Amino acid sequence: MKQLLTFLMLFSAFALWAQVGAPRLNVQGALKNSDGAAIPDGTKTMTFKLYHDGAGGTAQWQETAEVTVTGGVYNYNLGSTTPIDLDVFSQRVYLGVTVDGTELTPRVELTSAPYALHAHSATTAVSLTGCKGAVGDVKYSILPLDQFRQENGDCWVLMNGVGLSSDTKLNAAYGIAELPDARGLFLRAHDDRNSNRQDPSRSADTPPGTYVGDEIRSHNHGVNDPGHSHNRGVSHPNTFPEAVSNAEQNQSGGVEDRSHFGPTTTSTTGISIQHTGGAETRPKSINLYVYIRIN
Repeated sequence: MKQLLTFLMLFSAFALWAQVGAPRLNVQGALKNSDGAAIPDGTKTMTFKLYHDGAGGTAQWQETAEVTVTGGVYNYNLGSTTPIDLDVFSQRVYLGVTVDGTELTPRVELTSAPYALHAHSATTAVSLTGCKGAVGDVKYSILPLDQFRQENGDCWVLMNGVGLSSDTKLNAAYGIAELPDARGLFLRAHDDRNSNRQDPSRSADTPPGTYVGDEIRSHNHGVNDPGHSHNRGVSHPNTFPEAVSNAEQNQSGGVEDRSHFGPTTTSTTGISIQHTGGAETRPKSINLYVYIRIN
């Protein structure tokens, strides 16, 4: 007979309101055959019941639906067709799941950890705050940690470079003993291609979460050159006698050549390299919190 996998995974449970007083409880779970293999993909007739007893007793609420199962995993919103009476949550509640006519065991208790009762518009409502998502998921949020956990569960932490204890699932199951520190950094999708890669600072085998420092791509700079000129700035007057004797004439019969050299001068070109910029290279951006689920 088919068996339901851990209900700890099942309750990423949280309440959704289509209207005041009509909550919908989202549940996820996994189904296996008796040999431990995930059941084939397809649609299953499933009945969900809420009890006040862990075994036996009378169902306080129930709903039957055709539920799609993919990879052995299903996802369903309780209360989609039959409204849930909020008085059910005034005491201990257990969820029973029936697949193809047989209820799976054991039932799962909804303890005070995943839900709390509160008043809402003069109507009692249920707030179920179990952990959403899967271990290793990363989320952006505008909410600070305490408010984010109210919405998503306390299995989420800031991705701030802290070490993880050995009993943390992200460490125990996947060997990640220290979180990446995402504070102030842009996140980039992992590129596992060996050619035409868009992330040249990492290889295809670089583990996700690896930090790479900033760098500016090779590029050209423009030069502003206003041109230049040379100014001798020295004149050399020459005075010759009115009459020049034949002895002073050169062999060609002309007047003797006399060369005059003045001092040289230098001048600068005025070339300057144009530059501008700040303390880092970045695109336009907004800042958000980055969270990761560790349990």
